[in-house]
Amino acid sequence: MRRVARNFGLLLRGRWIAAVMAFAATTLSARALGPSDFGIIVLLQAYVFLVRGIIDFQPFEAIVRFGVALHDQNQQAALARLSKLCLRVDHGSALVAATLATLLAPLAGYFLKLEQTPVLMLAAYSLTLLATGNGTSTGLLRLYDRFDVIGRQMLVGPLIRVIGVGIAFVLQAGLSTYVGIWALAYVSENL
Repeated sequence: MRRVARNFGLLLRGRWIAAVMAFAATTLSARALGPSDFGIIVLLQAYVFLVRGIIDFQPFEAIVRFGVALHDQNQQAALARLSKLCLRVDHGSALVAATLATLLAPLAGYFLKLEQTPVLMLAAYSLTLLATGNGTSTGLLRLYDRFDVIGRQMLVGPLIRVIGVGIAFVLQAGLSTYVGIWALAYVSENL
């Protein structure tokens, strides 16, 4: 029970710190960009989250559910096969999501009445989905009780975002810089 409480604490601490940094980055972005340009950032994020949510098979659940028994029974070969299968599903779904989101960006732009530049940003931002095939890795970290790594990994994207946005805010950068920062942060938090 002590181990469960420790693991829960590690994850909770990581989420809390990440949430504070995300709030700071969001606030600075909104303040720097204004409603119209910040709305583009929100739209890009929402679009990517929507597509990923639709095409997300969550293979980490298979790792946790079946991998525990295989690990406990010391069936390393079977666990390796399960991991490889789940990695293929992860990478395949990330590729399908990125391709679909990129190809559908002009259609989404048409229905949302976006101009050409935001549509191009939407298509480019969709490529961040290529980095989202990380469910198997998370499942394996959980299986091997490495919640400390998961907790630290939760901080990478928000840290990049808050530092990048802070610098962009000071330099009075434009929308494309903020889009690049948010994209880099999203990719890094999914690696």
